[in-house]
Amino acid sequence: YMPLREKGPSRRIFRAQIDRTFAASRSGLFSLLVFRNILFNSQALLTAPDELQRVRFDDLQDFKVHLQALQAHFPGKSPDFFCNRNALGGQTQPGRVTGNAALFWSLSGRVQWAERGLSTSSLTFSAATSFVRKDLKERFKIPAFGLLSQYLLVADMCALGLVVPPTVEEMGVVIHRLNSGGAEGLRLLGYLASSTGKPPQAQVQAAFSNFFRDVNLQLTLAEQQDMEWGTISAEHCLCKLKRMTDKGFYRE
Repeated sequence: YMPLREKGPSRRIFRAQIDRTFAASRSGLFSLLVFRNILFNSQALLTAPDELQRVRFDDLQDFKVHLQALQAHFPGKSPDFFCNRNALGGQTQPGRVTGNAALFWSLSGRVQWAERGLSTSSLTFSAATSFVRKDLKERFKIPAFGLLSQYLLVADMCALGLVVPPTVEEMGVVIHRLNSGGAEGLRLLGYLASSTGKPPQAQVQAAFSNFFRDVNLQLTLAEQQDMEWGTISAEHCLCKLKRMTDKGFYRE
């Protein structure tokens, strides 16, 4: 329920180990995929000793050796301990398994990622979203890699400087497309009218714009910098508000 996206335990480990230069390489793309689609919010990552809290890998063999070391340290644990199939909330994703690492390594060498020069230049948010959807999901049929997982991978890239963060308007499009926690958070706060159907995109964009403006007015520049506040962290906060409400921690 951590409302500050980059302060969460998995994200702190990620940021401590992976920098922009590494992320722009083939090994970097592989590590990004392994982190987001295998290790994120797993009990193995969160409870392992420091030397086994790894999210940075040179290649598939490096990850396999690491996984074997984790399994030796946590004998008898189920596969879900090492790859949390409920990492995105209540929905179980059967296709989210450690074995997907082989696919991630294979595709990382076939999409010309390292040739994009992202250690010194950045993709636009729309270009990165298109790359993840077309060059990764559609081309290689990555299991358990729906719209939310795709967006979260792009958001990880934004945090590293590989991708320009989404504008307020672009984030409104994302929230509308996902039609999930972000939209529900806007409803809970009264920025978006309650309805049984999916609201128009323009309505969601306006609601997010108003929410983002109002929060910005309440935060000092220093607070925004400390929180790493922006459109991505704002959407994250809205999602956590919905989860807290579902668990009874928040009341309107």
